[in-house]
Amino acid sequence: MGHQRFRKFNTKDMYPDQTIDNDMWMIVKSGRHVFLRGQTGFDLAGAFVGAGDPGRRLQDHHLHHRPGDILRASSLAAPG
Repeated sequence: MGHQRFRKFNTKDMYPDQTIDNDMWMIVKSGRHVFLRGQTGFDLAGAFVGAGDPGRRLQDHHLHHRPGDILRASSLAAPG
């Protein structure tokens, strides 16, 4: 079965303190199934929110609303 990938990012860009360099995607759609990358502290612009402060990451709205935001940004979910 074919699949589509959305919201590509490179680990070298996201994790500059590591030597890993590979492409990954936030979303993979295969047929009627949509797979989301695990929750992270990155916002939709790629900035890390609350570095060194896990409490701030938990309070930040990006973490709480991230799955819906990612799906809407990739045109895989209805607005709202």
